[in-house]
Amino acid sequence: MRRLGLLALAAGLVLSLLPAAPAVVGAQTTITFSVVDASGNAVTSVGEDSGSKVLRLKASVASAPSSNVQIRFNFLSGTATQGVRINLNRFDPGRPPRLVCNSGDYCAREPWNVTIHRNQRSVTSNSFTMDLRSDRITEEHETIIFSGTGPSGYRVAPATLTITDQDRAVKVVVPSNYLVLSELKEGESSGFITYGKGNFTTPKAIVGGVTNGVFTASTSSTYSQNISDKQIRIDSGTATVSHSDTSGAHDIYHQHDHYNDPLSVTINANSLSGTFTPIRLSLATVTDGKVEPDEIFYLRVDVPDWTQYKTPITVKDANSRVDLTVDADSEAMGNQDVLTEGDSGSGVSVSASFWNATSSVISSATVVTLSAAAETPAGAGKATSADFTYAPSTANTISFPARSVTPSDTATLAGLTITDDAIVEGPETFHVGGSSALGAARASVLTIYDDDADIELEVSPSSVFEQAGSQQVTVTARFKGSSSVLTSATDVAVTVAGAGGASLGCPANTNDACTSLTNNQMTVSIPAGATSGSDTFMVTVPEDSTSETGEKLTVSGAASVGGTAVSVESADLPIIDAGTRVDLSLHEATSGEAALAGIAEDGGAETVRVKATAGAAVTSDTTISVNVGATGGTATLGTCSGSGQSRSCASGDYDRGSATVDVTIASGETSGTADVT
Repeated sequence: MRRLGLLALAAGLVLSLLPAAPAVVGAQTTITFSVVDASGNAVTSVGEDSGSKVLRLKASVASAPSSNVQIRFNFLSGTATQGVRINLNRFDPGRPPRLVCNSGDYCAREPWNVTIHRNQRSVTSNSFTMDLRSDRITEEHETIIFSGTGPSGYRVAPATLTITDQDRAVKVVVPSNYLVLSELKEGESSGFITYGKGNFTTPKAIVGGVTNGVFTASTSSTYSQNISDKQIRIDSGTATVSHSDTSGAHDIYHQHDHYNDPLSVTINANSLSGTFTPIRLSLATVTDGKVEPDEIFYLRVDVPDWTQYKTPITVKDANSRVDLTVDADSEAMGNQDVLTEGDSGSGVSVSASFWNATSSVISSATVVTLSAAAETPAGAGKATSADFTYAPSTANTISFPARSVTPSDTATLAGLTITDDAIVEGPETFHVGGSSALGAARASVLTIYDDDADIELEVSPSSVFEQAGSQQVTVTARFKGSSSVLTSATDVAVTVAGAGGASLGCPANTNDACTSLTNNQMTVSIPAGATSGSDTFMVTVPEDSTSETGEKLTVSGAASVGGTAVSVESADLPIIDAGTRVDLSLHEATSGEAALAGIAEDGGAETVRVKATAGAAVTSDTTISVNVGATGGTATLGTCSGSGQSRSCASGDYDRGSATVDVTIASGETSGTADVT
């Protein structure tokens, strides 16, 4: 019989002795053998996982002899096979011997001969060591028969030591998702939760052994018994089990009677595993509101004469779950859950509570250590480590005193920083979580508002004029960020309205302005990945006889990014009254001020006269600041040197003496001039 390793002693195993012979058979006196330990206690069986056992043999007679009786012990038959010890250090003479049992079911050295002295009824041999070998084979129990010989007139009644097969155990194996159960589901306040149900994967029972409380599957089986129709038992642990009480006084209620349960296991002869009917348990879900440790009950297969391994099932206490609540703005009504790029967590208040709890039996303080982490799995709308950092100098914690469901404090998210980048992106979320000795807290969610997604509206030209005919206006919607990672276009709903006393409507001759837009509304789209988008409309501003200032059109908008509204900054389009309108023109710098047709490319330095003409005489000196070559045109501003006809440009098409020139219209006049080179 093949053996694989040393085994440990199993408690509670029963000795079977061969029946003792009568005290006197004919003229013979019976010497009864027994096995004892070092303290003289009878040993009737040992587990094959026992390893090394120190034993003694005891010889006894019913009546004390009148002279010494010498007895020789030896090992005889039995179903167990005796093996041979070998020295693992035999090739290293410098090291002490290291003997191991290398074969058979056991190894042992025979004890010395003993003598029952006259007037004594028993004698115990010197101790000897028996090494038992584990084999991981499920098999019948095996025996070692101890016998011996005595002097003439005496017969020996041998002793039988049983080696119990500790691989003859069975373990209930259930799917991993059924090893931890919640005593109460979210949203339920009473009733029972069924464990198993129809989607319960068919579980198995595995044959193996238990060593030091650890189950190890067997490698083979020679056991011929079919253990079908054995009961699956549900045993109490720290969780109490009832099979009749449905009042909720127990943690577990099994809907079948314990001893008449129809659920059964089938493991065929010589097989290492079998299956059993899916368990259906109902867990008591009384809303006691008590915070308590998680509890355990056990499943086992009730097979007589087998080691019965208990499979633990954890019942997780629902009330010990800590729920977190965040408030990013304590001054605003309600709990605010939005932070803006650049914000810190020092202003974020975090509170905690036990879910649905009214009392606690936890005998020590519960300290919840806060954390901030990206949501998993990653994806659109979820912040990453690039969007925020959480590195508190000391842990942010919330404490519940012992046996209390009311926290003694709140906490902030000091050490949290929201990254302020220039990337246009949608709102993103991350988790504020926590952990304690009771497990993970239920996380709360914070949203990062991207201020780079705020939009500015721009109009071009910067104003429109009375009596200028139909004028085109370009509206540009521009993100504040310098780059965009948006994967879809952003539509800005733009509305044009009159302001500053200006009336907007059509026809133009009855209003101050008229647009080409339906209901004065338009949509400006910013393409995916872009930071701006534009569209145009036409506006007509008729001349009236009223001198007026401050009239304008306002261009406002509304938009959302990632389903969240963003800020849209409006733009003004002033209406320039015909009486205050100033027209610019270019002239030759001569007394005649002839209109300037152009400047020769190789003409060197030229002086140009800029003339400003108002629609009516001004009532006070009025200065107009004129930009020289600031925007528009196809010529390129460059760098020039030299003077007069010798002046040349090293780059670009032209240079200028100054970027601006001031033209003043004197009081009472309608025009003024200034020269620029």
